[in-house]
Amino acid sequence: SCEARAADKKGNPVAGAAKTSSMKKCETDAKAAASCETKAIDKNGKPLAGAAKNSFVKKCEADAKG
Repeated sequence: SCEARAADKKGNPVAGAAKTSSMKKCETDAKAAASCETKAIDKNGKPLAGAAKNSFVKKCEADAKG
């Protein structure tokens, strides 16, 4: 979960504004990943699987982050 990932470089939990920022970024990234998963279809409209899906999702997420 995003809350579990809200930690500093040493692995200590963060609080306040740092936690809010971390949670917001994590939730945005999760929504982008879910969106990329749904877009992972081939030219025939069938869902991608395996390495092709992984590659597509990775590129899609990178493009979404800018």
